[in-house]
Formats: sequence, structure tokens, C-alpha cells
Amino acid sequence: MSKIMTFLASILLLMTVACSNENNVQEDLSQEDSNQGEEINDEADESVEDEGEKEEELEETASTDNMEEDTESEEEVGESEDGSRDVNEDTSVFSDDLDAENLLRQSAFAMEEIDSLLTEGEFTVTTTIDGIEEREEIAIKMILILSSELPMLHVETSQIANGDDLGNIDMYALEDVVYIVDHYTDEWYKMPFDNDMAEIHNMFNTIETDELDHYANIGETFQVLDQGDHYALIFEEEGNAFQSFLTGSTAVDIESDWIFDVYGELEGWGKYEILIQKETFYFLGYNLEFELASSDGGMGNMETYYKAGYTYSNFDEYDEIVVPEEVLEKAESIFEF
Repeated sequence: MSKIMTFLASILLLMTVACSNENNVQEDLSQEDSNQGEEINDEADESVEDEGEKEEELEETASTDNMEEDTESEEEVGESEDGSRDVNEDTSVFSDDLDAENLLRQSAFAMEEIDSLLTEGEFTVTTTIDGIEEREEIAIKMILILSSELPMLHVETSQIANGDDLGNIDMYALEDVVYIVDHYTDEWYKMPFDNDMAEIHNMFNTIETDELDHYANIGETFQVLDQGDHYALIFEEEGNAFQSFLTGSTAVDIESDWIFDVYGELEGWGKYEILIQKETFYFLGYNLEFELASSDGGMGNMETYYKAGYTYSNFDEYDEIVVPEEVLEKAESIFEF
């Protein structure tokens, strides 16, 4: 717009100069002609100004129309009539973030970088076989340090079976030695430790990164939910399909695994939920619940209900695990009795 007005002003100036020169050369022109020339110049000025104003109005109108079109275009991209988001906005990126396989692999990678953590959990299992019910409740707290060449851990558990308190387990594992207390006598014992972390995970129902990678390979079976600061990856299935999913998982108490081996056709349902933090992709824990029944096992009718919940926290907050001096002094070799 400014370039056009500058060009018109230049033309007007040239016209004014030309008219002035002509009046100086032709002095014999009458005053009337001169006045007419001035009126013509004034009209030309007004015409130019009018045209400039019209062009400015036209450009302002075009600019307003373009802005309205841009706004309408943005509204059309942002939301459709039914309120759903348009795929051309950036929902594809958001969808990628919610891809279960991607989340599980990123979580496995993030957990590989962790040097220490705290895991706390509890599970309850009630099993009835031929009318005889057995109920077990276990709570677990474990500090695990992975930064050293040989992993270290401190585990505390409590166990209740059929209403009876079976006491607590207190265990330290450092380098190649395990220290464990006999809760009946409060005596401490020590024995060799081979640092088999797979065995530890299986014993205490914790999840390791290899299992997260396994779940990533079957990521399409999970439903992903956004739950604020974390994602919940959920798998739900019935009967044998759920049992097959759990095969080889350390999430199930090893004392309950035999049910899957002994009994064939299973009826019922199961739900498994994995929690992954949004910001860090840290594995925050899991929830597992299933209710299964079968008469195909040669041991009578079987019904079992299992419910567990584990949390992972305090990432990289532990540097070492210290065995109390009293334990070091009193612990006897388990092979001496």
C-alpha cells in the first residue's frame, strides 16, 4: 500500500512542476486559463487522493476477508461439527505417544538407566479345591540397588495364611552373601548368593526390563489410557486366553503358577494393568486381578481369585545398603546346622 501511494505522490509532483514551467514560458496566457489550470490540478489532486482512499479501502476489505478465511480455516481444522478433533491438526503425534509398544519400549529403556529404586506391593490369593479354601496375604517392601557390579537388595515381607500370622521375612543380599532372619527364633543366618536377579524378580513378583520388552512385542493387545501424569496400559481377557498371557510372567506368585500347569480348560476373567510415568517413562508399577475356575485337572473342582498391586518409586535415591553390625556379628552360616 505504501509503495502505491509513494508512486502516486511522485506523479503528482511531476505534474505540478510541469505546469509551473509552462506558466513561466507562456506569460501571455490569460489569468482565466491559469485559474483553469489550477482548478484542473486541484481536481487531479482530489482524484488521485480519492483513488488512493478507494485502493486503501479495497486492500483493507481484502485483508479482512483473508483474516476471516484464515480463521474459518483454522476452525475447520481444529474441530469438526461433531466436536471431534481433525486428524490433520497434530493428533497423529499424540496417537503415536499413546502407542503401547512405543511406551513399553521407552519404559524398558528408561528403567535400564535406573541405579536404584523402591518397590512395595501386596497380593491376596484365595484358592478353593474340592471345597477346601486356602487364603494367603503377603506384603513386600524391597530396596534394590543395581548400580554396583553385583546388585544389592533389602527385602521385608509379612505373610498371613488362613488368618494365621506366619511372621516377617527380613533379608539382605550384598555381593555374594545373603543374610536372612528366622522369624521363629529371631536368629540370623547367611548363605551364598549367586546374584540371579531373574530368580529374585520371580520370588518377589517384581517386573524386570526384559518383561517390559516382551510386552512391547505384543503391544497391540494393550489398551492405553491417559490418566493425568501417567499412562495405564490395560490387558483384559477371559479364561485360557488370559492364562496364556500370564505364562512366564514374574507378576504372578510362584506358589500360584502350578494351577496353570495342572488345570486345563479355564473359565473366568482377568485384568492386568501396567503404569508408566509420562515425563520419564519410568515403570510405576502394576495391578493384576483374575478369577478363574476349572474342573479339568484331576484334583477336583478349582476356583481361584488373585489380586495384586505393586508400586515403584524413589528412583536413584539409594547409594548403598548397609547390613546392621548386629546382623554381621551374629549371622551363622546356614550350612553349620
